[in-house]
Amino acid sequence: MSSSENIFRNTRESISVEGTYCAEKTRARIDAELIKRGAQAPVSHADFHSALLATIRNTSRIILRGAGNLGQQMLNYLCSESMAKEKFCFWDKEAERIQEVSGVPVLPPFSGDFSPQETLILHCISSLLPYDAKEYTERGYQEHMEGFSLLCPYNVGLGSQMRICGPNPRCTLIRCPRQTEQGFCYTQHKPNAGASLGTLVSDKLIFRVNTRCTLKCRHCIQYINHFPPEKRLDFPLERILLDMDLACSAHDFIRIGILEGGEPLLHPDFPGILAHLLDRASVGVVIIHSNGIWRTTEENMTALQHERVFLRISSYVGVLDEKQESLLNYNLSRFTEYGIAHVLYQNVWNPVPTLVKREYPVHVLQNFKKVCPYFLECRVVANGAYYPCNFAAVIDLHGVADYPEDRVSLRKEELHERIADLNERPYYQSCAHCDFSKEHVLPGEQGMDARYAHIGGHIPVVVRAEGRLK
Repeated sequence: MSSSENIFRNTRESISVEGTYCAEKTRARIDAELIKRGAQAPVSHADFHSALLATIRNTSRIILRGAGNLGQQMLNYLCSESMAKEKFCFWDKEAERIQEVSGVPVLPPFSGDFSPQETLILHCISSLLPYDAKEYTERGYQEHMEGFSLLCPYNVGLGSQMRICGPNPRCTLIRCPRQTEQGFCYTQHKPNAGASLGTLVSDKLIFRVNTRCTLKCRHCIQYINHFPPEKRLDFPLERILLDMDLACSAHDFIRIGILEGGEPLLHPDFPGILAHLLDRASVGVVIIHSNGIWRTTEENMTALQHERVFLRISSYVGVLDEKQESLLNYNLSRFTEYGIAHVLYQNVWNPVPTLVKREYPVHVLQNFKKVCPYFLECRVVANGAYYPCNFAAVIDLHGVADYPEDRVSLRKEELHERIADLNERPYYQSCAHCDFSKEHVLPGEQGMDARYAHIGGHIPVVVRAEGRLK
């Protein structure tokens, strides 16, 4: 082992943060910079960060993969470190629409006349598309790394960062190795560079606690409007807690446990549900998805103060009535007063799939699963079952179709193996119901939409792959 490799691999900060998501050639250059500066193991976060910036500064061409929020934050940060805009270029699949960001050109991925030997790629796609080193290496790019670590000024040794990381527009919690390492601390793993996550790991695992909500969003990803009145309910506390016990014990590690509804804060037993999830040995941190429009209680507010909890509130600007907006603003002020980690999240909405089944050949379904962001983003536990994605769950819960092979009953034995096997399947029957649209719609727009009308009535509709009704 070389002296430079020894410095790098004995640096807990570097190997657990940048090292895990960094090409070997880039690692070597960073280590060379550390040695030139006389660094000794263990290297401080500040020294490592400084060496990393020097490595980027000494690279002829920097490609920022992703021109969204994280990529733009990265550009602003590196320019603030006295790097010229002329050395940057974005790669983004929406290049034709975006064209340029702050004077920097946006090109389709893997296009442009660049020398791979003189190019460093910073992966700046936050949560839906994970960093894939193989993708870059196979195309001749030997220098690449996960970008978001550059933007983080905090050392993992400081403890929980939810009050800092959650509201920070630079942060991408789902892929953050610092939160992963902090999760190790909470989940009784040993937080060291050689620690293994285990064989069954979920970046996010959603625990659905109810099907009630205070809004009626037209394009709700849970299709809440289409539940009949008798199915708009809170799941029994005993079932939720047992589901948590079984699903969490089957996992080696869950980076982020999510409580979701409906509106999860409407559940009368919310404080106990949250406390139970926080107490599971495999869970790192917990995020609650909420619309923020509910009557607060002292019990809920106290529960939300926990250092590992983050409240993510969707912003529905322009769709709330005066009473709803007033209640939201009141709640936001109370969250601040109580020191609750929270953010009012501005997001982009597209119409959700109609859930109409289409007759696709197997190879198309396999490709759907291969490129689907929701498989990693939205694994769900609900009402006694584990689902590999949100849409497999809603298809079952709404009675659109019955695919026993697309779920695992949590009452079965050998759950670890059953869930792992389900995750590894090349495709799901539910994939045939997904028809995503690039159309943008107003987030939180209220009302019903005719394109989803068949869901409430459980009318089976099948469409051929080319779009004609069967």
